Amino acid sequence: MRKTILVGVEDLPHSDDALVWAAQAAAQRGAALRLVNATGIPTVAIDLLYDDGIIQGAATLLEKATARVAEIAPTVPVTSDIDRRQPAEALSDLAKDAELLVIGTHRMSAVERVFSGSLSYQIAAGAPCPVVIVPHLPAPDAAGVVVGADGSADSLDAV
Repeated sequence: MRKTILVGVEDLPHSDDALVWAAQAAAQRGAALRLVNATGIPTVAIDLLYDDGIIQGAATLLEKATARVAEIAPTVPVTSDIDRRQPAEALSDLAKDAELLVIGTHRMSAVERVFSGSLSYQIAAGAPCPVVIVPHLPAPDAAGVVVGADGSADSLDAV
């Protein structure tokens, strides 16, 4: 059975960086890529009225993401899914069948942190496989590796 890398896909710039990173990682590992857009369950009556539009938008987004992967890593097999659950729940659950889960992130304002919390933290805490959080891709001429160290034995081992 082929290894699979799961990628959360949104219509935001940081999501594209995660998609690019995941496509490159899949090509290097000989893995397949599974793209998922979690739309969330409609909870307000007005959402139900626009449900078809939400699904069509998600399908269009996944088609564009699939085409982007084909540009970056043409040999990587790609599947895509629309999941009706909230993103943290959907990606954490779907990750049980994945070798790796990749998501994008962006810097949040203080207000966003208070009212919504960090989706990437929720996913990382709930996922049963390793999670890669891609804030943005480095410049093409970037070199080196950054390792966080706090002086603990684990961080020194990482260094």
